[in-house]
Amino acid sequence: MVDLKSSREIIDTLDIAIASLYKTRMMAVKNIANYKKTNNIAVLDEGREQQVLDNVLSILKDDEKEYAEDIIALYKFIMDYSKNKQSTNATHLFTHLLYMPKFIFVFTFELLFELLITIGWL
Repeated sequence: MVDLKSSREIIDTLDIAIASLYKTRMMAVKNIANYKKTNNIAVLDEGREQQVLDNVLSILKDDEKEYAEDIIALYKFIMDYSKNKQSTNATHLFTHLLYMPKFIFVFTFELLFELLITIGWL
């Protein structure tokens, strides 16, 4: 049986990794937003969104397909948030984050942890 303290230490370590990876992702989103604005390119690119989903789902083994729906939901949320960030100012986005239901925030990070473990990054 795994003890509570060890499990929480694992989660604490994963939280730091997820936050760091998410920060890096959002920095890339900012770069993309600047490029799109400079070159007058629309924020929405459905083809790219499908590529992202296909990419993250490709890491699932046959016995892990039960996570597909959760990963799709997580990445659709991340992509929607990224599109919002590309379209609006940062103050509005952080205000939006403050009002995000806690269960969505927790659900998102739990799925991201599982994904990082599944792909072998943690």
